[in-house]
Amino acid sequence: MLIVKQDEPLRVWVARAKEYLLEFMSQYGCTEEARNMCPCCSGGEALYRCSDCVTNSLLCESCTISRHTDIPLHRLKVRVHVN
Repeated sequence: MLIVKQDEPLRVWVARAKEYLLEFMSQYGCTEEARNMCPCCSGGEALYRCSDCVTNSLLCESCTISRHTDIPLHRLKVRVHVN
C-alpha cells in the first residue's frame, strides 16, 4: 500500500512555484514578452483587455476595435504603464 504524506502536494508546488507564478503572470500580460506586442497582429502595443471575452489576452487598439464592432457592450480595460 502506497502512503502519501499529507504535505507532499505542497512540496511539489513549492518546487515549481516560480514556474507557476510566471505562467499566471503571463496570462495577465505581466511578463516582458507579453507587455508590448499584440498576439493577434504582432504589430501594435497590447494595452486592452476585455472582461467579457473568453480569451483574456491583451490586444492592441485596432484589434480590440475590430473584435468588438458587433459587441459594443463588452467591458474593456486599459493597461496603464507604471515606471
